[in-house]
Amino acid sequence: MLVPALANGVRILTAIAGQLPLVADPPGKDVGYLLDELDPNVARGWTVARTVDSLIFYGVGYWYTTSRTARGFPRTVQYVDPSRISIDDRAGTVRIDQLP
Repeated sequence: MLVPALANGVRILTAIAGQLPLVADPPGKDVGYLLDELDPNVARGWTVARTVDSLIFYGVGYWYTTSRTARGFPRTVQYVDPSRISIDDRAGTVRIDQLP
C-alpha cells in the first residue's frame, strides 16, 4: 500500500463496510445472531473491515466459528488473516496455522 490513493480508497471502503447495518434474518430468528455480534472480543465494525480488506487484497476472507446456536448456525466468529491459512487440495482440508 505504497500508493496513497489506493490506501485511502481501501480505508474508505473498509470504514463504510464496517458501519453497515448487516442483518442475516429478521430479529427473533436464530440466524440473526451471526451478524449481530461477530466476535465478542472486538467491535463488529473491525471484524467486517478486516474481512473487506482481505477480500480486496487476497480475494478471500476467513472467519473461524467460535460458537454455534442450538440449531447449528454460527453465533460468533473470529476473523482469521489469510496468511495464517494452509490449504491442502489433495486432502480437501483447510488448516489455521495459528489463532491469535
